[in-house]
Amino acid sequence: MFVRGGAGLAETRTLIPESRVLISVTERWRASTSLGAGVDLPLGPHVYLTPSVDFTVLPGADTDARELGSALALGLAIT
Repeated sequence: MFVRGGAGLAETRTLIPESRVLISVTERWRASTSLGAGVDLPLGPHVYLTPSVDFTVLPGADTDARELGSALALGLAIT
């Protein structure tokens, strides 16, 4: 099992409906923090199945303006 964490910058794009026809895009750079965990499950010699989960937070996101403030990501890899 492994645990990972990090902090950095994220570029975000928010699509905001202005009317039935127009959608505006807001692009911003903001701080981000992330925590994750996963496990390497052996499938054979030198082959692993790696499920993982990551939770990312974007401090300062304007959630009143429908900006994403956090996200949960599930991953699956074969290595």
